[in-house]
Amino acid sequence: MSNRNRNNTNEDENDQDEQVDEQFQNHTIILTNDNSGEIRKASDLFQNKDWMNAVKNCFNSKDKLLIRVVNESLTKQADELIKILHIRFERHLRLRITNRSKHNHWSLLWSRKNITVIAAIMVLFDHVKRDLSCLDESTTLLSVPHNYLMIANVESNLQGAYLYYDMNDNKWIRSGKVTGRGFDVRHKEHKKKPNIIIINQNFIHVIHH
Repeated sequence: MSNRNRNNTNEDENDQDEQVDEQFQNHTIILTNDNSGEIRKASDLFQNKDWMNAVKNCFNSKDKLLIRVVNESLTKQADELIKILHIRFERHLRLRITNRSKHNHWSLLWSRKNITVIAAIMVLFDHVKRDLSCLDESTTLLSVPHNYLMIANVESNLQGAYLYYDMNDNKWIRSGKVTGRGFDVRHKEHKKKPNIIIINQNFIHVIHH
């Protein structure tokens, strides 16, 4: 490779680094817990001003979403959600990850340790149904999409986790994640794949990939 080509390559890499820095300049690392171990109560997080500011800077830096006022009702809902998520997490391990040697994988240990953090963030942004007391283990905990970031315009170039909501049947129908390309590209990939029909003894449904 010539020196000129090497220089061009370095310039391209520097440009990419600058684009990455610009894209994530408003993002903040959310401190999930300290060395003392697992955080047990949502109130411990809600009372931490630094943590609350970090959540806002990371997830709502442009003030496009509403953040609920922290009060007794919100804290109670978050603590109830924590209990439910722990139950569902253990059920997931028992039924879906049958190889017990994988139960100590770092990603699962991290997830269990930070259930309180996830629950607190979900409740703050009103992404959880208000009444959780009447839901069974198979019912979604997610609220209707009135305070979610819609993937349109500039947001379509972002990466991360996404959800699909059926406006006709009023239900969540798909979740996923994308890296290395934007939401818009991933959506087009889904549309290219044929529909898959799943048949069992109870019903027939179509999954749109």
